Amino acid sequence: PGVSHCREITPAHLRALSVLDTVASVSDDGQVIDGVQVRSVRSGDFAGLSGLTRLFVGTSPVVSLPGDIFAGLSALTELEWTGSSLSSLPTGLFAGLNSLTRLVLGDNQFDVLPEGLFDGFHGHLSTLLLGGSIGITFTLHIDLEQQGDGRVRARIREAAPLPVAVDLKGGQGLSAFIHAANNAPVLSAEEEMGLARRYRDKNDLDAARQLVVSNLRYVIYAARGFLGYGLPLADLIQEGNIGLMKAVKRYDPDRQVRLISFAIHWVRAEIYDFILRNWRIVKVATTKAQRKLFFNLRKSKHRLGRLSDAEVGNLAEDFSVSKETVREMESRMGGYDVSFNGPPASDDDEFTPSPENYLGDSRHDPARALSDAGEAGLRSAQLKKSLQSLDPRSREIITSRWLAEDKATLHDLARKYKVSAERIRQIEQQAMKKMRQGFAA
Repeated sequence: PGVSHCREITPAHLRALSVLDTVASVSDDGQVIDGVQVRSVRSGDFAGLSGLTRLFVGTSPVVSLPGDIFAGLSALTELEWTGSSLSSLPTGLFAGLNSLTRLVLGDNQFDVLPEGLFDGFHGHLSTLLLGGSIGITFTLHIDLEQQGDGRVRARIREAAPLPVAVDLKGGQGLSAFIHAANNAPVLSAEEEMGLARRYRDKNDLDAARQLVVSNLRYVIYAARGFLGYGLPLADLIQEGNIGLMKAVKRYDPDRQVRLISFAIHWVRAEIYDFILRNWRIVKVATTKAQRKLFFNLRKSKHRLGRLSDAEVGNLAEDFSVSKETVREMESRMGGYDVSFNGPPASDDDEFTPSPENYLGDSRHDPARALSDAGEAGLRSAQLKKSLQSLDPRSREIITSRWLAEDKATLHDLARKYKVSAERIRQIEQQAMKKMRQGFAA
């Protein structure tokens, strides 16, 4: 009773342990961490496990299940059968499992589901996850019928494969996504309009999903046109998908225009913005004119090297921008990212040129502050000594003309000393010459 700690379950084990509550691979505290390994399954293997409430099956080479494999498991509430190679499911497989609330069949290989898969099932599923090959999920249309005993019966009316790859592994995510997108059904104009009206009028998210999935191939085609910018194709497709979803949200089917004709502008706009934000660490185009040049400058160049004056003039005229803007964008696009710190030096005495060495704020460096204070004191002492070497009249003229807060003019000093303004200028020049000689000495 309780939890079985077997890593691998055989039919003999199942027939012998008739009082099991849970079949799973669990941790020491009883938490389910994985499904058990089942090598083969036959009719009657689970017979007698009437008290079983949880069954988790993991890695298994089983490719098909008998139709009565779960017969008698009326107390089963959780069933997960993943990691197998199931290619088909029989009709009425879940008949009698009326206590079942969680059903997960993932990582299997079935591509179609029988319409009568839930025949004989009269319970209520709160969780239903069905998976197919390479993570293909299914679009399920289930009719719910109210029974006389108050239970709800679920019947699959339609099970169409949804070609969206999920949980892709092994480095094949992008190729599998592209393959699935290219295999998505193409909607006719009438189907597209009907789905768009369902989403607009009833907020039907399944209709929006179908619109997005059916147009993924066009996003991939548009994204391939931007590979020359050196960004990963997966990122470009991802941004284009965001633009497609925005377009679906704003699409008006009453305008009688196909969705992709409207959505392609949103797709490209998202890709444009992504490229501008990620082409360089430092954003190269910030204004509208610069963004226009960014996507047209390279294709407009007919040769290697810098643009000639005539080419710059033609581009400026074609895109209605100034010649200076063309030159600036050419310089930005021809540059490259530079590390702010630069490469590490091999020893403390080696100097490595980098922006960090030139742009650093040294205003509050104690050593520099001490040096500046010493230089200022030395200059003040030299200035004082040079002024002392002048005669009183020359010293007062220099002080009034250069050192006073309210500087005097030549005419003001001429009236004070009762000489001409020219004579004051001559005295000033002679005093300045004498002071320079003193500084040089």
